[in-house]
Amino acid sequence: GDGAGKTTLLRVLAGLDLGAQGRIVLPGPGGIGFVPSDGGLFPDMTVRENIEFVADAYGLAGWEGRGELLLGRAGLAS
Repeated sequence: GDGAGKTTLLRVLAGLDLGAQGRIVLPGPGGIGFVPSDGGLFPDMTVRENIEFVADAYGLAGWEGRGELLLGRAGLAS
């Protein structure tokens, strides 16, 4: 990239860059998400660890049961 911070901005808006300073104010309810062109997975983590990271970042409690079922169906369960 050109160093303008586009990817960083998207990561901050999506809640994936928790080290940013300041605050973001959005009008009205809703959520923000994005799918990076590189897939957005951390290569040094397992699929389950990637899912846990995102679930923790978004405060998603109780995902484990359904997550394990879906990972099993995809052949990715531990």
